[in-house]
Amino acid sequence: MAYRVSSFHPLFKYPGPILFRVSRLPALWILLQGKQHQYYQALHIKYGRYVRTGTTQLASQLDSKIHLPVSGPNHLHISDAGSLPIIQGSPRFLKSARYDAIKRPEGISSILGLRSLKEHSQRRRLWDRGLNKAALKDYDMPLAARTTELVDNLVRKCDTEVVDFAQWLSYFSFDFMGDLAYGGVYNVMRIGKDDTGIIALSKCVVALHEAAGTIPWIRAFFNYLPLGSSNLKSHMNFAKQTILNRIERGPSSTRDLFSYLLGEYEDDPRLDTPTLIAEAVFAIIAGSDTTAAALSNVFFFLVSSTKVFHRLRTELDELNCHTDATAAELANLPYLNAVINESLRLQPLAPNGLQRVLTNENGAGEMVNGYYIPPMTNVQVSHYCIHHDPEYWSPYPDRFWPERWLANATEFMTEPERQHYRMGQEIAFFPFSHGPTACAGKALALVEMRTVIAAIVANFDIAFEPGWDTREWERDLKDFFILRVGRLPVIFTARK
Repeated sequence: MAYRVSSFHPLFKYPGPILFRVSRLPALWILLQGKQHQYYQALHIKYGRYVRTGTTQLASQLDSKIHLPVSGPNHLHISDAGSLPIIQGSPRFLKSARYDAIKRPEGISSILGLRSLKEHSQRRRLWDRGLNKAALKDYDMPLAARTTELVDNLVRKCDTEVVDFAQWLSYFSFDFMGDLAYGGVYNVMRIGKDDTGIIALSKCVVALHEAAGTIPWIRAFFNYLPLGSSNLKSHMNFAKQTILNRIERGPSSTRDLFSYLLGEYEDDPRLDTPTLIAEAVFAIIAGSDTTAAALSNVFFFLVSSTKVFHRLRTELDELNCHTDATAAELANLPYLNAVINESLRLQPLAPNGLQRVLTNENGAGEMVNGYYIPPMTNVQVSHYCIHHDPEYWSPYPDRFWPERWLANATEFMTEPERQHYRMGQEIAFFPFSHGPTACAGKALALVEMRTVIAAIVANFDIAFEPGWDTREWERDLKDFFILRVGRLPVIFTARK
């Protein structure tokens, strides 16, 4: 204990709260509040870009294979865009032991939990085949059909009831995820409710895994917690049954993501069933929760800003988005892309960032943008903190202002605003992470978001529920690794 706070500790020179130097329990407490992104932002404002935020923890069995000692010096939380190319791109910075929390008891993991670069690269090749430009064309028709289904459901609710749009976006995302991953197996929108409870269950599972990642030994108690063990098992069983049904159906004329993981059309061997189940768990969360949260934030900002809403509609009208617009056409709309980028900047989907550990090579550390990082240091680069940093985003780093993304952005500024103009899209915008382990589904997510936003804005007028306090939206946002949103109560009116 004394060593952790002494000047002999390798991270002694880095500032931070004293309690974080002696225990990870404060980090767990912050996590459970759901506001860790804002808490760590406050720490960076107080202490600077590199903040010490944790103590040593036991390493996993894998750590010994990649030259990691039993324990490391500590944790650093980072708000420095200049650190990204090294921390997210160098082979010396690997996924930390935090990712072992998402492994199944027998050690099997989805691509998210693979810490070995070689294993990750092999698995990533399969995912890339199912998410590259050629594969995305197979998902055009399911996406169009699900978008039409969403619009039709909202038309029936026009002017008659308050709609929790965040909930309906989660229904849409879940149904479409089932189409692209398994060839069409879910119909939550048709039922009009999460009848299996799997959408709510996914959110709980993410929070449990994040807690175990913060303090690894807490996972040992999951079996003694009724909610912990039952939720994890229920989620796993749902994914297992989905995969078994998909295997039984076999190949079809239309490919889906698991066509590639099952080796149905390529020379790669099929993943074994336990690994497929782990990938199914990941697909359910990554393919639905994240997109639903991203879309919900976009629509909150759009309904909050009438000026932005109508400027976007004007751009969409010129493309005649009441009818079908192609993904390529939507991708070329500057203001639509500006709206999406600005929303992802303000509310990144993994607000607190991804953790890496610096491997130990002959006891040598690494210089990161002028800062010495000792070996075995866990580092975490915060998406939220960098996305809100006035050094990279000025003026108005905390304001929804899509115009900043336009090529002629300075035309919309006053002279004082021009003098303070900072645009960090080249180095300080990474909503889908950075480097070789960045999100494989980025292209698909953007196609999905553009399609839904265009359809809704072109067909409806939207207003918040009368009397709803819009401050509730920010209060209800929770950071449990993946951003979790609350209610978005709105009234739709069919556009005349």
